[in-house]
Amino acid sequence: MKTNLTIIILLSILPLTICCEGEKGDDDTNDRTIRLNAGVTTLHSKAAITEGSFDATVAGWESASSTPDYTSTPTWVSAPTTITIGSTNNLTLQENPQYNTDNSVKTFITAWYPQGIPSEAIIPISSLQGEVDVMYAKTISGSLGNKIKQPLTFNHLLTQFKFIVAKSSGWDDAQKLQSITIDNARLPKSLHVGTGTITYSSSASLVIPSITDQTLSTTPKQVGTAVMIAPVTGNTLPLTIVTNNGTQEQTFQVSATTDDTDYMPGKAYSVTLTFNDKNISISATVTPWQEGTASGSVTL
Repeated sequence: MKTNLTIIILLSILPLTICCEGEKGDDDTNDRTIRLNAGVTTLHSKAAITEGSFDATVAGWESASSTPDYTSTPTWVSAPTTITIGSTNNLTLQENPQYNTDNSVKTFITAWYPQGIPSEAIIPISSLQGEVDVMYAKTISGSLGNKIKQPLTFNHLLTQFKFIVAKSSGWDDAQKLQSITIDNARLPKSLHVGTGTITYSSSASLVIPSITDQTLSTTPKQVGTAVMIAPVTGNTLPLTIVTNNGTQEQTFQVSATTDDTDYMPGKAYSVTLTFNDKNISISATVTPWQEGTASGSVTL
């Protein structure tokens, strides 16, 4: 039997930016302490970060050249450094880092999440089910005579997806949702702390965690947990949906299309699937990252 599946993806995508401001107008060369103030607009755990606080690694390299050697051991590392979203209090940096007394030597500071001490500029990342929200703050720099005043800003590097399901009239109540799979997902393996470049795994199927025997209701509800994967090249996201009525399994192949040229980093697509006897409609919104829309249809 052919079933027409219509997909409408509404996404809400707000970039999580964390601004850690430098010293404001304090150029006293007698005070060598490096100070950063934190102000985060939108959170911690190995999950999507949207509110609260999280523990990042902040590191500094000293160099008289325009770019430090990130493969070398950092001059200092502050880990953990707690970042509180929405706070403007000073960051508490471990080891009390200071500027070099030589004004020709700059301190280059960058930060990242999840925490880790770099080895030749690389931080390993363990993401087995898309549970890690990788964030990176580009390098800022200053010296004793020209202290840091620009913000240290964290950005999401991955694309987030979460799934919401509902039923409409005509859907067989015996049919329960068994799984939702992103067909071609790549997970982060490592981060280069000098460039913010992520190395990813090869494309593979990613089953959304914690979905089994989900009974559908007319009230939309989130199923499984949000996942964060590599940004998707192209505007089509292939999905496989499996249902079961207790005696027979049904598999649906779905293509969700966004108005964006690609599924972008820093966007959190909340994909809603509505099941009925003739079609499944899909919409997506993005929670605390940014916004966009998408639509499409397939015949099953």
